[in-house]
Amino acid sequence: MNDQPVAAAPPSPVSPTDRVTVRPVWFPLAAATAVGTLDSYDPAGIGWALLGLVIALAWVSGMLIRIVCAARYRLWRRAVSLLVILLGVWPMVGYLVFGGGDYVHLALAYPGYAEKGARPGGASTPLRFDWGETGFAGEANSIRTLVYDPTDGLRSNLGIQRLSHPPGEKAIYTRHLVGHFYLVIETL
Repeated sequence: MNDQPVAAAPPSPVSPTDRVTVRPVWFPLAAATAVGTLDSYDPAGIGWALLGLVIALAWVSGMLIRIVCAARYRLWRRAVSLLVILLGVWPMVGYLVFGGGDYVHLALAYPGYAEKGARPGGASTPLRFDWGETGFAGEANSIRTLVYDPTDGLRSNLGIQRLSHPPGEKAIYTRHLVGHFYLVIETL
């Protein structure tokens, strides 16, 4: 047996609390997914936008406090990682709020839509499902329609099309969601 004492490890120059963190990113992404999905179900409801704004302001305030506290205690790695999260999360949040909610909406309602699309005789004709409308005095009216197109005829119309309409101009935006499902938004 060797009875020589074991030398203690040298102290780490990094504090156990001065670590790179990515945990704060889940909250804005989860909130953006929830707000985007609720907005997809009720596009005319301004309450969802206000709820998202309140959540975003609360999260930004909390992140700024955490960054200042980390810098005050000279936890530089933590402060920098929190700053990177604060600045880098917005593209993902924007996508989830303005487009990702439609995918969650479709995923939640898919069994009902798939059942209607699997009916006999419905294999070659597109099926349309109302996905809500928006509009207010002085604001453009938008009609959102989910289209199940088994022939994928809408694939050639993806993007924005501008049509002339008697009182003004009409724009139709078509976006492929998944499989044979397309989201068509008509703006008058």
